[in-house]
Amino acid sequence: MVNTKGEVLTDIWKSALELQQDIELVKRSFEQWLSKNDTGRSSEDAAFESLCEHYCSALASKKLDLILENCFEKPTNEDCGWVRN
Repeated sequence: MVNTKGEVLTDIWKSALELQQDIELVKRSFEQWLSKNDTGRSSEDAAFESLCEHYCSALASKKLDLILENCFEKPTNEDCGWVRN
């Protein structure tokens, strides 16, 4: 839910800016993973670890799930990666 000031009023994100920063963090993690994907980690693992640098693991997990569900298209068998909507 967004108020008249454009602030996100949830227990997950305190402001629209925080949400945008988290989306960009996930996006950067995916971009870096594509260039370093020989580590055995998935792109989701990399994004989760990036969020965990800023939040507790439970909150990072919730944020990642919501971001992936609402901001990225799910992978297909052909491309095997998340695509930003």
